[in-house]
Amino acid sequence: MCDFPENSRCASVCPKSEGFFPVEGDCAAYVKCENFVPTIVSCDEGHYFNVLTSDCEIAKNVSCEPTCPSPNGRFLLPGETGETFVECIDNKPTIKSCSLGLRLNPEAENCE
Repeated sequence: MCDFPENSRCASVCPKSEGFFPVEGDCAAYVKCENFVPTIVSCDEGHYFNVLTSDCEIAKNVSCEPTCPSPNGRFLLPGETGETFVECIDNKPTIKSCSLGLRLNPEAENCE
């Protein structure tokens, strides 16, 4: 069921009748279109959708531009558990990593 964009990942339109297409703002998901019917598919944890191969691959091997949910802060990446995260400064996203064994606490915005 569709909801406000910040609460849901809804695909309302397929750009082509058939194919696999990225979900804007979510590297770990894609839209599968069959006869113009969209279905959101999530990649396995630690994987991102690769638009070049139309498949989910290990995140570090895929170029993905993250988006900032708000202009400043540290945020979990979709489909990730917090070992890597996006840091936003003035709406400019940068992918960061916590030290080995640590994960981002999104409330404190620190690796713990």
